Amino acid sequence: MKIIAKKAYTLLEIIFVVMLVSLSLVLAMPYTQQAQVNYESKVMLRNVMQRFEYELKNRMLSGGSILMRFSANKVYFLAEQGDIPTNENTYIFPKEVAFTYEQLTLNQFGHVGAQTIHLNTPTRHYAVVFQLGSGGKYRYAEERK
Repeated sequence: MKIIAKKAYTLLEIIFVVMLVSLSLVLAMPYTQQAQVNYESKVMLRNVMQRFEYELKNRMLSGGSILMRFSANKVYFLAEQGDIPTNENTYIFPKEVAFTYEQLTLNQFGHVGAQTIHLNTPTRHYAVVFQLGSGGKYRYAEERK
């Protein structure tokens, strides 16, 4: 009788491989969450700036002014100082994100004034810079912390 040896993994080898895979997943989890927060923040900031451009052009055509209010991780577009924000006028960023700016007024002439809006995420810093006399034009900057 001839004995045929089967080639297979031992239980110890399988446990070791499963342990290595689970350890790598546990270590990678915070980085994926930070990447997701950064991506969502970048997309929301671009959405807010598109809304800003829309509102700026609308104010120049129809007159009046609009107020952009920044509160922690939210941006509100309000027609007047005492308005109550609605869902369509509110942009909500991830909770790990914070603005370091209070409000911005868009007038009927398209002038915003020289100012910088800062947005801080866990690993990045975004800045929207409005230059003096630019007619609402801005520069967008992103840097790692």
